[in-house]
Amino acid sequence: AAGDGILALFGLLWRTTDLFLLGDPAAERSLTELRQRSATLGVASTRYIVTCMDVMRLIRAGKFDEAEAATGPCLQEGLEVGDADSTGYYAAQLLDIRWLQGRDAELADLVTQTLSSATLAVGEYGFRASAVMVLARAGRVTEARAVLTPMLEIGLVNVPRSSTWLAAMTALVEAAVILNDPWLASEVADLLRPFADLPVTVSLAVCCLGSVSSALGLASLLAGDAVAAVSHLEKAVQVNVRIDNRPEAAISRAQLAKALVARGKQGDLGQARALLTQAIGEAHAMDMPKRVEEWTAQADSLTPSNTPAVLHWSSGTGWAVRTGNASFPLPELVGLDY
Repeated sequence: AAGDGILALFGLLWRTTDLFLLGDPAAERSLTELRQRSATLGVASTRYIVTCMDVMRLIRAGKFDEAEAATGPCLQEGLEVGDADSTGYYAAQLLDIRWLQGRDAELADLVTQTLSSATLAVGEYGFRASAVMVLARAGRVTEARAVLTPMLEIGLVNVPRSSTWLAAMTALVEAAVILNDPWLASEVADLLRPFADLPVTVSLAVCCLGSVSSALGLASLLAGDAVAAVSHLEKAVQVNVRIDNRPEAAISRAQLAKALVARGKQGDLGQARALLTQAIGEAHAMDMPKRVEEWTAQADSLTPSNTPAVLHWSSGTGWAVRTGNASFPLPELVGLDY
C-alpha cells in the first residue's frame, strides 16, 4: 500500500508538471494536492520539486526579492535530497529573475565560467543558448557567436528536444534580436511555430519564461513583418495573462507596442502609448527599474516624431516651439511674429 502511495505521488508530480507545461489553470490545484501528499508521505524528493515550483510562482508574480531569497534555501534542499539537477535549477531561476529585471548581462562572467565547467552536460543546450543571449546583451558579441557556432554546426533542427529545448530556442531569438540576425531568428521561428499556444516552462516547471508567441513576434518584427508580429504578440499578452505571469505580460505589452508602431495602422500609435503606459506602471510596481527606463524612453520616442510642433507666445518668456513634453525657446524675431 505504501508503495502504491509513492507511485501515485510521482504520478501526481508528473501530472502537475504537465499542467504547468500546458499553461493549464488546473496546475495550481494539482500543486496544492502534490504539496499535501508529499508532506503526508514524507517524500523529500517531491517536496523539493514543490519548493522549486513555489520559487517559479514567486517569479511569475513579480515578487523578485522574495523569489531570489528563496532560491538559496531551495538549492540547499535539492543538494540535501541529492537531486542531480539542483544546481542547474538554481542557475535557471536566478537567470530568469535577472532577465526579467533587465539585468541578465550582469551574469556574463558567471556564464562563461559555467560553460567551461565539467559539470555542464555536453548535450545541455538550454544553458548554452541562454549564454549566447547573455553574452550578446553584455556586448561580448565575439564570445556569443563562438558559443552559438556549435549549435549551428549540428543544425538547429538537430538540437535534442530535451526539457530545456523551448527555453533554448526562445533564448536564441532574443540573441538574434540583439545581434541583428534575421536569419537566425527565422530559423528558430520555424521550429517554434507548433508551440505558439504554450508557455516556455523549463524542466519540472522550475521556471516559466512566458509565451512562445513572444519569441515568434520578435522574430517577425526582426524580419520586417510587423503585421505578423502584432498577431503573435497579441497572443503572447493573452497567454501571459492567462498563466498569471505578470512580468512577462508587461514585457509582451511593451513588445506589442513596438510592433504596433512598426505596423502603423490608424489607431496603432495610440494603442502603443496605452500599452507602454500600462507596462511601465506594472514594471514600477514589480521593481523593474531597468525595464521602466527602457520603456519610458520607448514611450518618449513616440512623441516628438508623431506630435505636431506648436509655436506659441508666452508673455515674459517669448516664443517657444513645443512638441509633446519638450519645449524649445526661440529669440524674438520679426519672422516669428508673422
